[in-house]
Amino acid sequence: MSQLQLWLQFAALNKESSYLDDLSNASIFSSSVDSLSDIADTPDFLPADSLSQVPTIWDVSTGPSAQDKLFLPGGPFTGLEDPVSSLSSTPLLVSYQSQSQPEEEEEAEEEEAEELGHTEIYADYVPSKSKVGKQHPDRVVETSTLSSVPPPDITYTLALPTSDSGVLSALQLEAITYACQQHEVLLPSGQRAGFLIGDGAGVGKGRTVAGIILENYLRGRKKSLWFSVSNDLKYDAERDLRDINAPDISVHALSKIKYGDNTTSEGVLFATYSALIGESQAGGQHRTRIRQILEWCGAAFDGVVS
Repeated sequence: MSQLQLWLQFAALNKESSYLDDLSNASIFSSSVDSLSDIADTPDFLPADSLSQVPTIWDVSTGPSAQDKLFLPGGPFTGLEDPVSSLSSTPLLVSYQSQSQPEEEEEAEEEEAEELGHTEIYADYVPSKSKVGKQHPDRVVETSTLSSVPPPDITYTLALPTSDSGVLSALQLEAITYACQQHEVLLPSGQRAGFLIGDGAGVGKGRTVAGIILENYLRGRKKSLWFSVSNDLKYDAERDLRDINAPDISVHALSKIKYGDNTTSEGVLFATYSALIGESQAGGQHRTRIRQILEWCGAAFDGVVS
């Protein structure tokens, strides 16, 4: 029979405390200093008629000296400080207080930062060197980085009408001017320099290209090439030329011309990018669209390729 069973049996029978002391002193599980008599107070146990409620070790009242004896082998446990006294310096409480700001203030700060970001990134674009034409009907912006770079000086004089009719805006006329001015530059190979139009959607790049073609047409270069992704855009090219008062410039769809046919003399030859690799074996002769385009242009071709 174990020590605990003996101890409970004597407690239940209400034996005198001397028997319990003798048993605890003679126990092989505790020394004379750590005996149960020093820890347990026997009068606090339940009477014999309440055996169903057996006391546990947590029900045993201990004094300060007994507490010191229980923790004697390993010393006092760390981390058992009073939680109430340490709440004031707890990081969790500080973090909770820092997150208690109203949501309205946070949203207002985010909106202000967003508006400030847009102000710093974009700026309204207005031609600075070109002074012809009316203002563009829509708002046009550019990055703040580009707005800090001044454009080159204008040395080219346009031949097309620059009246205030509004068919070409000031922004489009500026692009036409710079493109034609760049075309006047001859490369070491004898070819003319090119010009890239990087305007976004809705600015009117098609009408700008039509204006470049009209400018060269007025300068005596009667043939131009216009490449696009679809044959249906031929009608957009005709509309753009018509809108800038250049209906006399004809637009010929390469897809409607037979291989080897170069009867058209001047105007705009409209073709798709995929047509550049087109070929035919009809009549036992190998014909290609690229050769047809070169024959149409002729050796003295000096017009626009757009």
